Amino acid sequence: MDNRIALRVELEKAIAETGCTLSSLAEYGGLSIGNLSASLQHKGKLRPITMKQFRYVNRSLRLTRRTLL
Repeated sequence: MDNRIALRVELEKAIAETGCTLSSLAEYGGLSIGNLSASLQHKGKLRPITMKQFRYVNRSLRLTRRTLL
């Protein structure tokens, strides 16, 4: 499986498990909800996220590096 797809799947699972919404995740991390949503969409090309965004998502969802990597 492509690592980008695996990361997206893990993020989706973590968002569902924590009950976090994309709005609250974007607000907490200072991210654009549009970019976050596009990163998680299954259609077409995967949209990359920066390491800074990745760290914000991790903190927002209280995940460890090991969980996602």
